[in-house]
Amino acid sequence: MDLGTWAWSRSGRVRRALAAALCFVALLAGTTAHAAQLRVVTFNVATGIAFRKPFLGLIRSTFTNNPYLARFDVIGLQEACLNDRRAVDLFRGVMLRAHGAVYEHSVPADPTTHEHCKKAQVILSRYPIVTRGGLTLPQVGAKRSAAWVDLAVGNETIRVYDLHLSNRAGANHTPVRGRFLQASVVLEHWFDERSRNPRARGIVLGDFNSLSTLWEPHKPELAISEFCRHMTPNMLRFVPTMVVPYKTDWIFSNGLRLKRSQVIPTIYSDHFVVVADYSL
Repeated sequence: MDLGTWAWSRSGRVRRALAAALCFVALLAGTTAHAAQLRVVTFNVATGIAFRKPFLGLIRSTFTNNPYLARFDVIGLQEACLNDRRAVDLFRGVMLRAHGAVYEHSVPADPTTHEHCKKAQVILSRYPIVTRGGLTLPQVGAKRSAAWVDLAVGNETIRVYDLHLSNRAGANHTPVRGRFLQASVVLEHWFDERSRNPRARGIVLGDFNSLSTLWEPHKPELAISEFCRHMTPNMLRFVPTMVVPYKTDWIFSNGLRLKRSQVIPTIYSDHFVVVADYSL
């Protein structure tokens, strides 16, 4: 073998070694990327009316087997009853079977209520909750609240809010200004967090009851427009999230890359299920 052939052979081995190393790095990167996915769901369970036989098995199957929902990481529930946990416990069971762990935080809409359903915003997560809290929203008709948590997702901390804005104020069925004031409380709370940590990542999800007007359901109302100014909506096009043609349920994010979002029609509530997949 002459010197030129030896040099070519040696450089070929070097190239093959480098290629193998790059493939290994890519594999590791792919594994890391796969581990840094986040599937987030919001669902108004309508006081859990459907969460009884014969629907329990169907609901469990939907959230276990639907490819857009399977193995979801975080779910925010609205109008979940703290004194009738069938809906909450069903989702806890689905997450336990999928991930082996589930963490919970709930904030009642009205802690002093004597109604048959003690409504609350409930956040369930496969990731540990490191900090938690609640926000009392300005009263517009019935009392409303928002829950929030900081989740330890790998080496990252993700702030998640779960809110439920008012659907009416007395005879006013479209209290747009009131919902804007309620939404502003959540946004200001998030702004405070970002002022302390400009690299903070966050999600705001829930039932915004965003009707705008009864006759122009496609027109974003003030609260939605304000959120869109500061955060990324899960879906820009008009897709109804209720059995009536209104888009009331949203997922907004900061600092995460939105991969896809779906609205899953169901018969388990007057609201549909909204899901968004993110990369960290």
